[in-house]
Amino acid sequence: MFILVVVAFTTPLTFAKMNDTASVLTAQQTDFLAAEKLLRQAKWNDFDKKLDHLGDYPLAIYLERDRLLANLSLANSSLIESFLNQHGDLPVSRKLRYKWLHWLAKNNHSSLFLRHYRNFGSTQLSCKQLEFRLKTSENPQDIYPLAKSIWLTGRSLPKACDKLISTLKQSGQITDEMVWQRFVLAVKARQRSLAQYLARKLPPSEQEAAQLLQKVAKSPEKLNKVDFRNPLTDKAVDIIDFALYRLAWDDPNLAIDVWKKLGKKHQFTDRTGKLKRAISLSLAIDKDPKAANWLASIEWRGDESVNQWLLSTAIADQNWQLITELAADLSQQSQESNKWFYWQAVAETQLGNLNKAQSIFESLSQERSYYGFLSARQLGKQAELKQRTISYDQHELAQYTQKPSARRAREFLALGRLNDARREWNYVVQQTPLEDQTKLALIAHQWQWQHQAILAFARSKQIDDVEKRFPLHQLSLFEAQAKENQIPLSWAYAITRQESAFKTDAVSSAGARGLMQLKPSTARMVVKHRKSFKRASQLLNADMNIKLGTAHLSKMYESFNDHPILATAAYNAGKAKVQKWLENNNTRDPLQWIEQIPYKETREYVKNVLTYQLIYARLTNQPEDFIAQIDNFPITTPTILTK
Repeated sequence: MFILVVVAFTTPLTFAKMNDTASVLTAQQTDFLAAEKLLRQAKWNDFDKKLDHLGDYPLAIYLERDRLLANLSLANSSLIESFLNQHGDLPVSRKLRYKWLHWLAKNNHSSLFLRHYRNFGSTQLSCKQLEFRLKTSENPQDIYPLAKSIWLTGRSLPKACDKLISTLKQSGQITDEMVWQRFVLAVKARQRSLAQYLARKLPPSEQEAAQLLQKVAKSPEKLNKVDFRNPLTDKAVDIIDFALYRLAWDDPNLAIDVWKKLGKKHQFTDRTGKLKRAISLSLAIDKDPKAANWLASIEWRGDESVNQWLLSTAIADQNWQLITELAADLSQQSQESNKWFYWQAVAETQLGNLNKAQSIFESLSQERSYYGFLSARQLGKQAELKQRTISYDQHELAQYTQKPSARRAREFLALGRLNDARREWNYVVQQTPLEDQTKLALIAHQWQWQHQAILAFARSKQIDDVEKRFPLHQLSLFEAQAKENQIPLSWAYAITRQESAFKTDAVSSAGARGLMQLKPSTARMVVKHRKSFKRASQLLNADMNIKLGTAHLSKMYESFNDHPILATAAYNAGKAKVQKWLENNNTRDPLQWIEQIPYKETREYVKNVLTYQLIYARLTNQPEDFIAQIDNFPITTPTILTK
């Protein structure tokens, strides 16, 4: 037992909230939770006894760390340093080091800070590190470039960077050109307050340019009314580049007109090809007749986005000959070669080259993928899952289950502390060679940690154990809710597999939560569960999430006249977006419509859900709706007008 100086006034510790805590805890798990409570209450003697009693319990090390966290001080610096040295970069030490560095920075203990510093990706800590280094005898010329790279950002910097930035300014390191560069970055990042602040720092000779850039950022079409003087200054070129690029996405035809106008008077050119690419893609997304010629005029090899819209435009134009020519060039080098092979076969069929088409379909039909399943459909064959069970004996798995980090991960998992469990598990993953990742997949599967099993199989490239990669998680709950909401069980599973890969506590950058990734605002619109849904945290409960998610999916299904493909797209992109896409639709073929979905995320989402739905239908012995969705549900605009 170590002797630790207790700080009289400490900030209360907070602990990770348990999600689905196991209903039955072991004696050690109960003691661990009791020790945490004692620590929060600052009952140090009772805490020490409980910690001694826990002995070599895997999570005891976290109690030692949390006691240090509760008593950060110079008096305890040797204990903190000893803990950090002993546990290196283990997950348990990262939080202590991070908090310790912030404490040292706040209290201006520069030498200790520099000794313990690690790069956490924290701008605050990076600024303090450079600030403290500048105070030493180091050559400042080695540090200034690092400090300037932090300053040169389109977003505001934290207060912890103030002293470092002040030193840069006093030493003349921040030039007017750098201020302009950061001003442009702030405008591009739509950070209006920062942009206005930086504009005031520019010299009088650049105020007009700064005002103009802010004006066209707000309304890029106003670039058409600007009369630039000859020759164009560097600032003018920056303004034109920025405004034309933004205009290309808002109104590509106006962007073309303004570009031509500027080109005649000023010899303005697209220096990087970025503008021409943006106009070409924007025209294609808008289904403009000029899109094909624009796309053909730019360098498209190796550019997957341009390749996709070359294909989508050719499909919309029914230009089957062009598709065969593009496929011959791209099928061998594209990252999405199966897509090109499939559409080449479709094009060959349309051109009457049936033997060639048959050969391609036969080859693709062996693949367990969207285009493989489509090819099997073309041949009238049943899609092949090619299930191959992967197994190891428990002795082989024990070399990983007995690792300290794996044992800690399992304990946290039992306590429902998923973030802590992931940190420990990720450490195991990082230490495990690629050829053994399948062992981690099996361990996670045995622990019912389906999300981590799916990730491990993907890392290992061993993807033939379909039953484990597509688990029947919460089967009884999914069955009940699919039946109640009158949707296929396989569809509910496919949506969940695509949305979260069964990560119960998943939270997206947009605020979507849980297994079926629902936003709180969406959940509140599910009328049948409105009374039971009270707060966003409920979406992390599997039961509530599946109830709300399947009800919302059913609502999308009804909104689009029971059209499963449109409902799937709407679940991802929203009902309004799909309605807008349908207004500009020119095909009845659902496969062609999918390839023309403007959002890449939604395009791939729909393909994946269709694929996963077939797999889950096979695994649950349900009707395979994959073919029916394609053959029986043409895309028709009236679909959106009736409900």
